[in-house]
Amino acid sequence: MFDTLVAWIREYFEKFWPIEWVRPWERGVIIHGSWIREVGPGFFLRVPLAGEIVKVGVKPETADCETQYAISQDGTPWLVSISLLYEVDDVVTALIMTGDHLASLVVEAQGIVAKWINQSSDEHITIERLRESCSRSIKYEAKRWGLKVERLSCNNLSQAPVVRLVIDKDA
Repeated sequence: MFDTLVAWIREYFEKFWPIEWVRPWERGVIIHGSWIREVGPGFFLRVPLAGEIVKVGVKPETADCETQYAISQDGTPWLVSISLLYEVDDVVTALIMTGDHLASLVVEAQGIVAKWINQSSDEHITIERLRESCSRSIKYEAKRWGLKVERLSCNNLSQAPVVRLVIDKDA
């Protein structure tokens, strides 16, 4: 009961309180109808219920991509896991183009890496070549979304164990 009351009061103040604080490691985007403007750190007034300030963190962050399974041109299964060090370069573009820039970046990076493995033969798949080939594509796509990828690191690149199911015909 008390938790519900506290949550309701907090929600009320967030909706109707006209002062918004953008912290030093964030940038704000003021959205008021069709009017959009980027603002830096500080206190800002907004029109309750009519306008909003969306805050986006701009300090460098790490995006860890889940281990994914990809098959090479030779038909060999590979397991690959990468991490990206990135930061938001253009807040308005990142907010409008992606909505959730972290999820968009991870999905795009996984697609680029899987495509690279699919087009490569086994003897050409190395961590150095993956980093060289995929970094350019990932940086290019991220820049279009207002993101800046500083570094791509490969956490795991190995051939996946092949599991074969053997069916006992006598059973």
